[in-house]
Amino acid sequence: MDNHSLKRLLFTAVTVVFVCAACGTSSKEETNVPLEELVSIPDSVVVYEGFGVVRSINPGRTSIVIRHDRIDDFMSAMTMPFPLADSNLASTVQPDDSVRFELSARGPIVEIIAIETIE
Repeated sequence: MDNHSLKRLLFTAVTVVFVCAACGTSSKEETNVPLEELVSIPDSVVVYEGFGVVRSINPGRTSIVIRHDRIDDFMSAMTMPFPLADSNLASTVQPDDSVRFELSARGPIVEIIAIETIE
């Protein structure tokens, strides 16, 4: 199984867990179980490089929407929000900037760890 298929399988498994958790049980007692106890999140971190154009920066500076090219071995080209590992990263770019960015992926947890404008 290639790396992309493995990531798709992990994403599907996490999605199923969340859907099942959202459905809940008929019991009136609720439990808050940490994500780490519901699914196995790998300890290893994979860093991917991406290129795209900043579309918007969320007002809380916690995420940036980027229209990005295909990210090799990770995802197709699309426009989507990415969480920021550090809100200070938002101050380095503006909407319509062409950027190079690095994504850190640890299981289903993906966030931008570096971003810079390019010409």
